[in-house]
Amino acid sequence: MFEQRVSKKHRLLELAPDVFTAAYKDILLDSDNSFGDALLADSYLKLIGDKGLFEGDKVARTLDYIYRTNFKENSPKLGVANMTLCDGAPHDAFQAQDVWIGVQFSTATALKLAGKQQQAEALIDSVYNALYHYAKIPFAAPEGFNCSVVVSQCDLVEQFNVVETTAEQWLQSLKATNCVLADGRVNPELSSDFDEFRERFTDSMPVEQAMKLHTWLLNTGLKYTAGRYFRPGMIFSYMY
Repeated sequence: MFEQRVSKKHRLLELAPDVFTAAYKDILLDSDNSFGDALLADSYLKLIGDKGLFEGDKVARTLDYIYRTNFKENSPKLGVANMTLCDGAPHDAFQAQDVWIGVQFSTATALKLAGKQQQAEALIDSVYNALYHYAKIPFAAPEGFNCSVVVSQCDLVEQFNVVETTAEQWLQSLKATNCVLADGRVNPELSSDFDEFRERFTDSMPVEQAMKLHTWLLNTGLKYTAGRYFRPGMIFSYMY
């Protein structure tokens, strides 16, 4: 499979050398990263009456892969990230971790076209909850969210005015109790209920300080990206 993909990319370059920039040669080696909006062109063609680009089994397999890696494994509370590694882990490329609102609608449309209604609804539910329940910005939707912001020892020192040893202790406790993932990101499953957080995070600190930490963690796990744009991908919201 890998050799076939490389061969096809070389063939494309031979057929249309003026279409690609010099940078195209740098990505000829390919990878198994998961691209969230991989079926955008296929969905568009189907919506205007064409048969699409790919066979149904390939579309279904690709959508299942995206749904599992970019959504359920990576950012289950927000939606489909632009790109993840093959196991759903964060990709460090620029804007890879962004969860763009427009991409959610185009991906949900692709799921519906493929007969995956339940998955499409689960994805749109995540968008609704992120906008209206977590972010609470119903009339000022951002371009998207970013779930790659990590919690560091320096952040805790700066935000809570504590010494480095205390910050390190907090961070280790947060990771040990799975409030923060091993890579430093806020656990997407972190409860918004303070009592549940307090029960899990047993570090001895005043309640008021614990409440501030909990609120800060929730805010850190739901950052806005860019401005409030109406991207072309959001046109799919009308189709959906």
